[in-house]
Amino acid sequence: MPLRLAATARSRSHESAQPGIALQNQIADATVANLLASFTTRPIPEICAIGGITLEDFTQSVAYKEIFGLGEERGREQGLEQGLKTGELELTMRLLQRRCGGLIPSQAARIRALPLPQLEALDPRHPTP
Repeated sequence: MPLRLAATARSRSHESAQPGIALQNQIADATVANLLASFTTRPIPEICAIGGITLEDFTQSVAYKEIFGLGEERGREQGLEQGLKTGELELTMRLLQRRCGGLIPSQAARIRALPLPQLEALDPRHPTP
């Protein structure tokens, strides 16, 4: 927990100069630790209420933007892979239709269930390893 370590180091550096500051820093550290522990079990509006911030403040935070960015990146990756699979599936089905005629439903279902690498292996344009 880098945040906690930084806060602890900060509180120790001020401890000898101002005892009241040390106590405030310890309370702040405990509050942050409790708030972070709440993330796993509570919805965002409740976390905002505990932290005394609005939902708007929360959505403008660096942490929120980082988390949202990770989700967007994963979504893009999944979307790209799904798009590639859809394209390969459509091409494979058209090629099989031309070369073999109509497929029975069970054959079509088996082809649709293939993962992308196996679909690519059926495409004559892709080199085989």
